[in-house]
Amino acid sequence: MQAIHPTLSSGEQGADVANLHLALERLEFVGPVTESERAEQRYGEGTFEAVNRLQHQFGIITRQFGVVDEQTADFINQRLFEMGVFR
Repeated sequence: MQAIHPTLSSGEQGADVANLHLALERLEFVGPVTESERAEQRYGEGTFEAVNRLQHQFGIITRQFGVVDEQTADFINQRLFEMGVFR
């Protein structure tokens, strides 16, 4: 797993989104992400909802809920670091 980089949002697809899915899984926020989103490495409605829930639960201040902006990426990366994912 690599560090999460901003900005990721609905409609995007590829390796960065697949990496986000892995991060959400480690943080136990992957529930809303559909199997098709994961298989297609797509930032769909489920990924949007998972990011939105994470932002609200942890009080991440953002201009756009459901979007991985700099504040959200920093938070995710810090949590993963604290969990020992990054050394």
